[in-house]
Amino acid sequence: MEHHNTPCTAPCARSEEPVIAHRVYESPCIEVLSVSMVSAFLALSGQTGGWHNDTNIPMGYSNPIEYAATNSAKDMPNVNDLTWYIQYGDPHFDGTTEWSLGGVKQRGGLWLKKKEVIISEIQSSQPNVFVRYRSYDGTDWRNGRYNTLSTTPAAGRPSDTSDYFFLPALGYYGRGTLGSVGTYCYYWSSSPNPDYYTAAYSLKCYSDEVRVESGNGTFRWLGCVAGCRPDGTPWFK
Repeated sequence: MEHHNTPCTAPCARSEEPVIAHRVYESPCIEVLSVSMVSAFLALSGQTGGWHNDTNIPMGYSNPIEYAATNSAKDMPNVNDLTWYIQYGDPHFDGTTEWSLGGVKQRGGLWLKKKEVIISEIQSSQPNVFVRYRSYDGTDWRNGRYNTLSTTPAAGRPSDTSDYFFLPALGYYGRGTLGSVGTYCYYWSSSPNPDYYTAAYSLKCYSDEVRVESGNGTFRWLGCVAGCRPDGTPWFK
């Protein structure tokens, strides 16, 4: 999916609202700009093959890394990166920080430590931190068997937010409906599920759990967040 810092060149819905992108994994550019533009989103989705990816990964594929994202999730963290954020990023679910969707104020989201902070804190004991082929447990989750990792987030804002970045709980699109805004954080990784060709890894966050997974409904037709923030910067820092 398009690079975070590269302007979208595919035909997309447009409005005066800030861009918030919920994207079907590996689908052409689909930008959802406000809750009121659901009909425009559905119309564009219909032009690009509906909710399913236009080119499916073949059943029984032998090298999942070859099928990593190439469109708007291309520069989202891979699944190995996500494990470092979850294991060492001190997740906090905060129901008070305000943000905006389509000009409407919302609350709720996830705080994680920035990559540079995690590296500085654990580099001496974990020299392979954020190496693309190495997860927190020393294996490469992009290959082999499907894995999952979960933890319970602390409640509220971290005491020093300068060491953290915030992921708003933008919810997700499923079967034509935007749901759980302010409650759920669903963000794509760039990694497909190594066991199941119709699914991909994502980060999911609720008030009582943060997890990296590719099961439990994380199919590639689901509209999770990818692409970039409204200011053009990456979601993960």
